[in-house]
Formats: sequence, C-alpha cells, structure tokens
Amino acid sequence: MTSFANLNDWRVVNDGVMGGVSRSELELADGDTLVFRGVVSLENNGGFASVRHDLESLALSRKDGIMLRVKGDGKRCQLRLRTSGRFDGMAYKADFQTVQGQW
Repeated sequence: MTSFANLNDWRVVNDGVMGGVSRSELELADGDTLVFRGVVSLENNGGFASVRHDLESLALSRKDGIMLRVKGDGKRCQLRLRTSGRFDGMAYKADFQTVQGQW
C-alpha cells in the first residue's frame, strides 16, 4: 500500500473500551503520510492506543512482507496482524523499538 487516500478505512481504538483514559487520533499529512499520535495512560487499568484497518480489503495474499516507515518517539511499539476478525483466526505480533525523532 502506498496511499492512505481513504482515511475512513482506518479507525482508532483506545483503552477507553475497557475503562482506560488513553487518547489518540489519526491525521493525513502531505497526502501520503498517516500520522497516529496520542497519549497512553495507565490510569484506570488502561494502557493502549491503536489504529486499525481491515486487511482483507488490502489484497495482501500475494505479498511477501510488510514494511513500516515509522517516525519514533523513543518508545517500544507493536504491530499486530490477524488473518480474520473472528476468534479462530491466526494472529501475528512484532515488537519494535523506535528512536526519538528518527524515521
């Protein structure tokens, strides 16, 4: 994918779904950069902010990999992929460390 033209295909899910108070937002910058920013709080047993997209619409079946270009804040992040929105789907997880202010 090289375009984030339809921002409505993406959605923010924060820990508020379980009583937390973290907050985040999405913004399209320069027409081709998806900016995800926010504040993660551990208050009220929270602790996550996420952005989600239905991968089925991206036609990834013939792809060999995924590459992220991330401008970091120095915190550890995580990419999670699921083969299905159902509970019997496979899940994949990759942690990565960011560097403050660097791509």
